[in-house]
Amino acid sequence: VLGTTSTQTNIHSHHTGPDIGTLSAYEYSGRMMMTASRGGIGVTFFSQYPNTDAYYRLRRYGNSAFHIAPHPHGTKIYGDTDTGVDSSPNVWYWFRIQVEDTGSRTEIRAKVWPETSAEPAAWQVDCYDSNSSRLTAGAIGVWSYYSGRKYWDDLAVNFLSP
Repeated sequence: VLGTTSTQTNIHSHHTGPDIGTLSAYEYSGRMMMTASRGGIGVTFFSQYPNTDAYYRLRRYGNSAFHIAPHPHGTKIYGDTDTGVDSSPNVWYWFRIQVEDTGSRTEIRAKVWPETSAEPAAWQVDCYDSNSSRLTAGAIGVWSYYSGRKYWDDLAVNFLSP
């Protein structure tokens, strides 16, 4: 389990290792939980750290549902970016994200569900980035925001078949 008690904004940690930043098609999965409803929690993917402050993230904070948000802001994501899943403190949420560079755009699919529920059959998020500045590969990580404790567990990456 990874965890933090940081109350700062946009705190993140990214996996580093040989060739991790060159991954261009993978599924990222695991679970996450926060202890304060005003806090924020999420995961990052196609991260460019430590070279550039850029990544996509699946996150929730304040009163928002889990949703896709690019960082830095300014990139436009098209399609369904909101899971519709509101979160509660002290509840573990599973997530599954598929991200892939298709050559002309970066496609993102995601789903989030409470640990006590069955995995949704359909993707709740189905969106893409077709901008010239889009991210096309990168590492995974975790993201936190503001109050409370945040935890991540069972993190896994599986390559997508071409």
